[in-house]
Amino acid sequence: MVMQSMRSGAVGSIMKFVLFGLLMMAVLGLVFMDVNGVFGRGLSVGDSDVAKIEGHSISLQSFDRTLRRAVARVGMTPQQAYQTGYLQEVLASEVRANFVMLEADRLGLKIDKSMVAEKTAEVISPLVENGQTLQQTFEKVLAAQGMTEDMFTQGISREMIGNILADTVQKSFEGGSEQLSRDLVTFQHQTRDIELVAFMDNEITDVAAPTDEQLQRLYDVLKDSKFAIPEYRALKIGIIDGSNLKSEIAVSDDEIQKYYDDNIDAFLDPQKHVMEQAILKTLEEAEKVIKMVKDDGKSLPDAIKAMKDSDNIPLTPPVPFEIDMLPVEFKDAVTNAKDGEYIGPLQTALGYHVAHLIEVIPEHTKALKDVQDTIREDLLSIKVDDRVYELSSELDDALAGGATLDEAGKQVPLKIVDIPATSDLGQDDKGENAFLPYGDDQEKDRDTIVKTAFDLQQGEISRVIELPSGHFAAIQVASIQEKSFKPFADAKEEISAQYMADQQRAVNGKKISDDLEKLLNGKTDLEAIAKDAKKDIQQIKGITIGGVLPAPVTEGGRPVIFQTKVGGYTFIPLEGGSALVKITGYTLPEIDEASERDVLPKVLSTVEKETKDEVFAMYIESIGKKYTAMTNNNLLEKTYAPSSETESY
Repeated sequence: MVMQSMRSGAVGSIMKFVLFGLLMMAVLGLVFMDVNGVFGRGLSVGDSDVAKIEGHSISLQSFDRTLRRAVARVGMTPQQAYQTGYLQEVLASEVRANFVMLEADRLGLKIDKSMVAEKTAEVISPLVENGQTLQQTFEKVLAAQGMTEDMFTQGISREMIGNILADTVQKSFEGGSEQLSRDLVTFQHQTRDIELVAFMDNEITDVAAPTDEQLQRLYDVLKDSKFAIPEYRALKIGIIDGSNLKSEIAVSDDEIQKYYDDNIDAFLDPQKHVMEQAILKTLEEAEKVIKMVKDDGKSLPDAIKAMKDSDNIPLTPPVPFEIDMLPVEFKDAVTNAKDGEYIGPLQTALGYHVAHLIEVIPEHTKALKDVQDTIREDLLSIKVDDRVYELSSELDDALAGGATLDEAGKQVPLKIVDIPATSDLGQDDKGENAFLPYGDDQEKDRDTIVKTAFDLQQGEISRVIELPSGHFAAIQVASIQEKSFKPFADAKEEISAQYMADQQRAVNGKKISDDLEKLLNGKTDLEAIAKDAKKDIQQIKGITIGGVLPAPVTEGGRPVIFQTKVGGYTFIPLEGGSALVKITGYTLPEIDEASERDVLPKVLSTVEKETKDEVFAMYIESIGKKYTAMTNNNLLEKTYAPSSETESY
């Protein structure tokens, strides 16, 4: 085991840490690759499995835990994830991760437990708060993610295997092309010179006014998209209020003592070695660090700061390690070291380690007085959760008996929140957030509340549901304002203005198209067109491929300008019109000394990284072709597809 299991107390700000998302989807963004290409169709999968990859199955229970952790980070419910396709992305990521693990097994690639333990410590140590041990922080992360230790370390192992495969595949790539990087720098700094004649839509005056019949037809076309007034629903939400339960529920000293006695092994704190360490890429770098700390008297952090590229050298602050957490290469050296001694360089698969043994903490069992507050908070949280669940059943019973939310609130502690009017998008009639009265958890709960409310009839109350925030609540539709439409008479002026603008734009566009055809066929030139239209030719120089554009050129015109050859003609959109354009010149600047020094190395680094990433992505795609994956779509639909009917009272 990486760390001895010990039940911890209430979790603080670390709950918001999304470590698991980084671990489980760390194999180069696999979740963003083509989802549909992963799975076979119409094949047999076990009744309780969501997928099968070769001989390995992903059970519904296992996948559900992974899915719920993933959707919690983005404020979705599993049902919403199913509807939006996010569920399929999560499942595809799990399948591809299994592809990688199958390939690792085929290659005989295994990660030693001690290496997993060290990597775990490296990941967790930045989260250690004052007064906490590494173990306590680790357990808080597990609690925050709803994971077991094995699940967490499997994620770490999966990440390490992915990194090893990536490094191996990418080492065959020799590096970024300097010539390509130079071309990219030149490309980024190229410019275009143009001549431009602008034609604005509102300059077209010979357009006939529309008849009422034409306006009515246009109104009918635009009615649903432009003049619809959505349905609004006023809601009353009864949320079980557990804020006072802690003061009403007691945890006795006897309960604390019993828990302590029953779980005494969990409070055994094994011998720990408090160390700080750095991991260097090369032996030469590690030897430089050792020389600085031993011969020059520098601290390990100061020695790392003195190294080139110090920001990219992993440095673990002082944290306690169990001896079994350390790689085999470390154990003897650490066991034989004295307090204050520097250890290394020692090579592992992670690199060359230099460590500083600060002190050794002997094995001991934590005294009850040192952990009783943690136990009390833990037991209290369990009792509160149990009581809230009991209250949800009591609220369900009260509502089933015909009670209103206000009446049920006399039996069950409820916080009543009124939402005056909301659309199915959670907005009020001004397009603003309708859920401001709901408070801090509105972002998490809004979509679920709206979906539930819009499946109810006026006056109905939903069953008690658990919301994404963890609250239990019942939702009532207090009133409904049916969907309606802005009357034709009120919309007539707006429709008429749009009709005229559309006609002007069409006539202007036809004229520009005809003139461009003449330019391209050599039948006229820009000077003649400008003279006939009594317009000036604007000359604009130095248009760049990025950055601020000179008026009247808009972003829509930039790519057209750079895609047209020098001496060629084109047209570009303007704000309220269009323009005929001639490309008159260009510049491809030489790389100056400043760019050579500051810009080129960054571009070269980016080219190298993106090319390596592409190489590994192609490798992962090739792995997927070796193995067969099957999904149980019926089980996914049965479990996660939203019900067509909402239970209500």
